[in-house]
Amino acid sequence: MAQLALRLIAVLLAVAGVVVGVRAYADARRCEDARRSLFVATLRSTSDPVAVAAVAERCASPETVAAAAAGIARADPAGATRLAREAARRAPETFGPWAALAIADRDSAAWERARTLNPRWRTAAPR
Repeated sequence: MAQLALRLIAVLLAVAGVVVGVRAYADARRCEDARRSLFVATLRSTSDPVAVAAVAERCASPETVAAAAAGIARADPAGATRLAREAARRAPETFGPWAALAIADRDSAAWERARTLNPRWRTAAPR
């Protein structure tokens, strides 16, 4: 009887692991799809607030959101600033969001914060 209980527990743990893995994969795909839509819109030289909102909503990692912001900073500064601010709100003690905000918004306070978090960062201060 004890062996049966152990086997049942092992099966339940395995099923739980599969469910967690499938959910994590689905979340990662949703984020990737949102980022792809954002970059396609940017390549078409259009600002797409819906695509910006989708990245902010679907991507859980502040570093991923910050990377997307840095990626569109030249083509869509307003969208990049929105994403960078969201990333900085989620992870205020992380370098990436502040660096993205400094690049996107040319924000000297964000640049100073990024330099504080990573003193080896060698990007020129915004003017």
